[in-house]
Amino acid sequence: MPKDTQKVFISNASEDKERFVIQFAKRLRSQGIDAWVDIWEMLPGDSLVDKIFNDPDIDIRRTILRYIHKKPSPDFYELFDSKAIEKLMRDPEEEVVVAATRLACDLAEHGKIPRKILTTVNKYSYWRVRRIAIDCIVKADDPETLELLYEFRTTSYHVSQQLIRDYIEQHYGKFDDRQKQLAIDLLENLIRAKRASQISKTKNLKLLERLRNSDK
Repeated sequence: MPKDTQKVFISNASEDKERFVIQFAKRLRSQGIDAWVDIWEMLPGDSLVDKIFNDPDIDIRRTILRYIHKKPSPDFYELFDSKAIEKLMRDPEEEVVVAATRLACDLAEHGKIPRKILTTVNKYSYWRVRRIAIDCIVKADDPETLELLYEFRTTSYHVSQQLIRDYIEQHYGKFDDRQKQLAIDLLENLIRAKRASQISKTKNLKLLERLRNSDK
């Protein structure tokens, strides 16, 4: 089909393929819509993850990842390991990276990948992706949360800074000395972050002073 042909991904249960999925997909193709069905696109032994990553159509890559995120299934989760999800989070298309990062949050929540993988997006990704990753880390609220947030100490986007600041403000009363010093270092870095807004800097500075004076 021509490159500009509309392409759709058809998700289906195996038992429905012969009943109506194949006929439906054929009807779509007869009307000029390129229907993506696994038995047409994949050979025995093919990896779904590799197929997603290598498909040149951004809409297919994004749609499949969004579907897995919105319709979570243990069968889908078993397809992804740390290496596979990191590969998808390095996709050149922002929308695919957004979808992959949301899926990574799901996988981390279910213990399929370490939550630390979410910090890798800070090295090469978009501000929206970093916000999703930070939000996921904050919501987990586990013993490593503060250490993972420290990896985002150079972020300048005001919403990301606010998520980090809110977490510190809500929890610093329970921090031990090491955690409190880490929080202080984190706030100092956020204040120095390039392109950080003056409003964010002022709020971070006020919280920083509260932390420094909390033991006095």
